[in-house]
This record gives sequence, structure tokens and C-alpha cells, in this order.
Amino acid sequence: MLGVFKEDDLDNMAKELRKEFIAGDRFDKDLKAEIEELLERIDDYTEEELQDVADEMNNKAHKARKKSLNKEAKILKCLRNMFENLPYASLGVEPSEADLVSSSLEQLLRPLLSSRKSRLRWPNAKDEISATTTNHRTISNRLDAKISNMCGINYGEARAFGEVKPDEHAKDKYLLAKDLLRLCVFGKDSIDKDHMYATMLFQAVGHSITFYASALVADGMYVVIELETIKFPESLKELKLFGGSLNGIINVLNCFEKCNVDKNNKQQLEDMARDTLDTPSFRNIIDPTKSKTRLRHVNFN
Repeated sequence: MLGVFKEDDLDNMAKELRKEFIAGDRFDKDLKAEIEELLERIDDYTEEELQDVADEMNNKAHKARKKSLNKEAKILKCLRNMFENLPYASLGVEPSEADLVSSSLEQLLRPLLSSRKSRLRWPNAKDEISATTTNHRTISNRLDAKISNMCGINYGEARAFGEVKPDEHAKDKYLLAKDLLRLCVFGKDSIDKDHMYATMLFQAVGHSITFYASALVADGMYVVIELETIKFPESLKELKLFGGSLNGIINVLNCFEKCNVDKNNKQQLEDMARDTLDTPSFRNIIDPTKSKTRLRHVNFN
């Protein structure tokens, strides 16, 4: 990319796209103060009081919706789940990928990104994944997470894709680079196939989740930008630090609202789209030598 665009141009493009996707909203100030006060006292709560706080989070979510603070209401539901389900302290054993999804990511992400209109799911059927890609091409035999619009009783356009790895792979740069490239291809194919304004991608490594936005911004030019990295707590002891992530989650929700079908510019998107490369050169974007520690595995030469 640096052979075509100057580094300053790329930085400016990323800044403009971030402004477009995240809209600059902030978590309601008064509500944030109330939540931080509850979180500060978390070490003193009894089991019964923890359930009372969870119920209070649910009540606050209901009141927030009445005030049209819909994003805040979703985050409050996420907090309710954490108060009800997080252990007092981090487990001594790192969870497997399946445990990470079922015991943590599912209860954290579902209140934020899933609804009656679009559903978060964790597919593993090969035929479902190949239906997502264009030209009957399969990028991988597995995709960890997918958020699709609901069309009656059927799944419709895919708005977001996710990959999950347990914390033991946090230093495996090669594996994480491959996962990110696979996410980018799924996001690009969804833009082309379903005429999406943008798609959202997320990569979870342990309890840390990095969110990206993918969009077709010009003729043949697909861009992926990093939005936020959110560290979700592993235990109640870590939950008191979660107040610092509230504005970041608002940014993610703002982006997700825009990741939908662009009905007004269907023809323009078709004209700007390009086929996804499926050649040895494309596959070699990820360096084939499998070093876990090398910082850069992406090569565009």
C-alpha cells in the first residue's frame, strides 16, 4: 500500500473512516457515574447483594430504553450477565476455545450485538460457511462467529464475522495473522454479495476482543480499520475496571449500526466491487514460514 499511497494519506483516511463509523458518541455521563460507583464497591458485596446489583442493572437498562439510551441499555444487560456469572477470581486454568465461547463471549456479546432483527451465532457447518463466500469458494472449513440479519424465519445478510482463540495463542503472530486475513475476506465477500455499506469484524484472543470495520470506499478499494480493543473481565475482581471500556463499547455499537445493507447505492457498489483474489499470490500474503514470534507476517511484495 505504501507503494501507492503515502503513509500520511493512509493515516488521514483511517481517521476519517473512524469518524464516519463511530460518530463520536459517549456513554451517558450520569449513568456512567452511577455504574462506576457500584463497581467500586464490588469487593464488599455478598452473594445476595451481587444478585441485587444484577437486578439493578436490569432495571437501569429498562429506564435507559425509556430515555432512548438504547446502546447504554445493551451495555447494562452485558453488565447484568457479568454480575450474575463471573467467578470471584480468575480461574487457575486457561479456558479452551469452546469454554471461552460458552462461558464468557456468548454472555458478553449477545446482549450487545444480537437481537430479534439480527442474530449472533457460532456456526461450524461447512456448507453454511461456503454459502457466505462468492464464486462457490471456501476460505476455511470453520468460522467461529457470525451475525446475520433475520429475514422471517431465515438468516439473511451477514453483518459481522468473528474469530476466537484461547489466550494460549496470544503470542502466535502467524496464527492470528491468518485469522485476521480470513476475517477480511469474509467481510469483503459479504460487502460484494449482499451490497453492504460495511461489515464488522472481531478477533477475540482470550478475553481481549479487537473490533474492525471493513468497507468498500472507492473503485476496487476495500479498507479495514481497527476500531477498538476491549478487555472483558475474567472475574468480579476485574469488573471494577470495566467502567473505562464503556465509551469504547459505544463506538463498537455505533459501527455495528452502520454495518448493514446499503439499499441506496446498490449499483454503485456493484460497479466498484472486484472479485476476491484466489491465487497463489493472494495466499502468500501471509508468509508461509510459521514463526509464532515474528511481528510481521503480512507481505504485499
